Amino acid sequence: MEQYKKALSRKIGLVMMSSGILLLLIVYLLFFFPGEPVVGKFPHFFLIGFAFGINAVGFYYTYRYQRALKDETLLRKYYYEDQDERLNLIRMKAGFPSLSVAGAIFLVASAVAAYFDATVTYTLLAGAIFLFLYQVVLLFVLSAKY
Repeated sequence: MEQYKKALSRKIGLVMMSSGILLLLIVYLLFFFPGEPVVGKFPHFFLIGFAFGINAVGFYYTYRYQRALKDETLLRKYYYEDQDERLNLIRMKAGFPSLSVAGAIFLVASAVAAYFDATVTYTLLAGAIFLFLYQVVLLFVLSAKY
């Protein structure tokens, strides 16, 4: 259990570091962004919303993990969730590591494409949403099966 506590502490540190970097990005985009983007304000606000959403999820998990470090029953519950072989098998069959990375790449590519063409941005965004929804549906189907 001590190793799991150390792993949670490392996760908290990584999430807080990435959240700090994203908060700096939000401040930069809001106050110090040089000039006007070529295609209007959409890419600017798209990146701000993207960074804000990632920060919100990061703060949620930080709060959750910090509560678990203080409460032994929560820590045990999260440990068993992480080590659950059935759930890990379902996630693996649903393609969680690879499809999640592909969806994240689509989101980053859509943020970059927002500065050049709106059609490409919407297409990449729709592709990322489809990948994430496909994973969720596959997770529910496989949960019922296994």
